[in-house]
Amino acid sequence: LKSAIAAVAGGPEPGAMAGDSDGEGGQARSEGVGIYLCDLAAELGRDELWEFLSRYGEVSNVELADDSGDRRAIAEFVAGEAAEEAKTALHLASLKGRTCRCMFVHDLKVIRRTMESRNRLLVQSLDPGVGSRGLRDVGVLFGNVLDCKVEVNEEDSSRSAGFLHYSCEEEADKASKFLRGMQIGEFALEVQPFRAKDKELFSGCTYAIGKMEEEAALDGDEADGEIIFDDEVQENPSAWLAVFSTLKYHYLEVVADDAAKLARLKVLMELYTPNQDQQMIIITKTEKIPSIMEVLAEFCEPVDCATIDSSTPEDSRSEAIEGFDSGNTFVLTMSGSVATRRFCDLAKPGAVLVNFDMPATFKLYLYRIFKRGSCNTRVHSFFEPKLAKRLAEPLMAAMEEAGQEIPEALIDSYARAEA
Repeated sequence: LKSAIAAVAGGPEPGAMAGDSDGEGGQARSEGVGIYLCDLAAELGRDELWEFLSRYGEVSNVELADDSGDRRAIAEFVAGEAAEEAKTALHLASLKGRTCRCMFVHDLKVIRRTMESRNRLLVQSLDPGVGSRGLRDVGVLFGNVLDCKVEVNEEDSSRSAGFLHYSCEEEADKASKFLRGMQIGEFALEVQPFRAKDKELFSGCTYAIGKMEEEAALDGDEADGEIIFDDEVQENPSAWLAVFSTLKYHYLEVVADDAAKLARLKVLMELYTPNQDQQMIIITKTEKIPSIMEVLAEFCEPVDCATIDSSTPEDSRSEAIEGFDSGNTFVLTMSGSVATRRFCDLAKPGAVLVNFDMPATFKLYLYRIFKRGSCNTRVHSFFEPKLAKRLAEPLMAAMEEAGQEIPEALIDSYARAEA
C-alpha cells in the first residue's frame, strides 16, 4: 500500500521516517539537544526517566510534569547526536507499557505555532488495526510529520481517530488530497483540517512543560496561536512600528470581560455603521466568532458579513476575501490564527480594525496592525487587565513615543500587575 501511494503521490520512499526532511521542523539535528516526551506512563519517575535516557548519551537535565493525566517531560542532552538517537528510538515506542511520543524541542515550537493552521489534519474512520506507527508510516509519504497519534481507550484499543501534523501546509494539503476516501483495511478514511474543538478528541496534546506551560496558557488565552514568524514572513519590526507610530486613531480600551467587549462592539457598530466605503475588520479567538456574529446580525444583513478561521474551506475563504476586496462585505471577522497569514491577505486595509482579543505579544500586535490597517485606520483594541504584566509596558512605551494618549485604566492595570 505504501509503495503504491508513494508512486502516485511522488512522496519519499517507503520506510522513510519523519524527521528525514531538511525543511522546517526537519533541519539537521546536530543543533538540537532538547527532546520533548509525552504520553508517558503515570508511574514513570524523573530519576527513572533520567537513567533510561542516559543510555543514549549524557543528559544535562530532565523536567517532568503531570496534570490532568497528561504526563510529559523535556530532556536536555549534552550532544545533539545523543538527542537524535533517543528521539529516533523512543518516538512511538512502548515505555513502561505506554506508547510515548517524542520530538525535538524546536519541532515542538513549530507545532505550537501551527496548531490552528492547515498543518494539522484530523484523520477519522481509521481501521481498528491501524495504530500510531501505521498512521505515521503512511503520513510520511507526503512530507515531514512532526507529530501523529491514534487515540486509544482505557483498554488500549483504537478510537478510530488520529491526527497528522506536518511541518508545512503544502505537505498537509497533499496528504489530505490523497488520503481522503482511501480504503485502508475495512474503512475509508475521512480527512479534514484540524479544528480547535478537535482537541477534545485527544489526550497528551498540551505540548507544554514547566515554564512552557505558562506560555502555552497565554497562547490559548489569546488569539488562537497567531502566527507571524513562519517562512512566509520577513521579520521587520521597524516597519511595523513605523505604521503604529503614524496611526491617527488608536483607541486602547481596558475591558474586563467578553460581555463588556460585546457591549463595546455594539457601540462601535452604531458609531461607524460599516458599509461599502467604511469596512470593518474584527480579529478574535475562534470560539468567540458565533457571539460576535450575533451582535453583527443586529446591525447588518447576513450577506454583508463574512468570517474566516483556520477551518474555513479554501473556496469559502476566497469568497470572503473577494467580498471584502470588492466592498460587498462590510464586516470581516477573522480568527487570530489566520488574521496575518499570507493566504488571507486583503487588497486594502480596513477603515476600522477591532482587536476584540489582543495577541500574545506586543510584536504580534504591531504586525497585526501593519497587515490589516494603515495610518488612517481607526484601531480599537480591547485590553483585558490580566494582560497587563506582559503587554502594558511595551504598549505604553510605544504609545508615548508616538505621542498617543495612554489611558489611565491601562496605567492602573500595569501598576496593579507590578505590585
